[in-house]
Amino acid sequence: MSHDRRCDGQEFDQTLDCAPVTDQECGPEPKTRPQTKECLDMDRIDAKLLLAVQKNNRLTSEELSDAVGLSPTACQRRLARLRDAGFIEADVAIINPEAVGRPILVLVMVTLAVASVETVDRFKAEIRSRPEILSGYYVTGAFDFLLTVSAVSMAGYEEFTREFFYGREDIDAYTSLVVMDRVKTGNNLPISTTNDTPARR
Repeated sequence: MSHDRRCDGQEFDQTLDCAPVTDQECGPEPKTRPQTKECLDMDRIDAKLLLAVQKNNRLTSEELSDAVGLSPTACQRRLARLRDAGFIEADVAIINPEAVGRPILVLVMVTLAVASVETVDRFKAEIRSRPEILSGYYVTGAFDFLLTVSAVSMAGYEEFTREFFYGREDIDAYTSLVVMDRVKTGNNLPISTTNDTPARR
């Protein structure tokens, strides 16, 4: 029995012996309870699909079929199941910041004056509300938050700091680190394809 067996033309998931996939392991039908990461075990084929689409989300069904050894229909069915279960959070385009006039990227370390629950939650909400803040992390260590901020220019970044940081009693200090070179960026995860989890039947 091969996990890479292909059964062209079949309208079901052909991972082992071309057996159809059921929702037995995940309980009720998706209409009553969506699948979750806890009830959907990821096998080698799922891992190969995730590796492929996180590098290039414009691959056709036929190209995915060649990459993982399943029929195009089975690939699309698995991807739909992975999306429903939350393995794939979004399908997005990555924009070149210089092409849209935002070449400046700044890493900002923020220390709150008082790290109370209310202060932390309020600051998280403010981070989410500002489009200039590309990402925000609540972290351990010498400071409380690490932000990545996009700006048109250094003057634009200074304007952002005046609006967002100045005159606030809840912020003790912040430190700005201007990025000189984006050596490596991206969200591609190193997903193992050696998972021995049996294929869903």
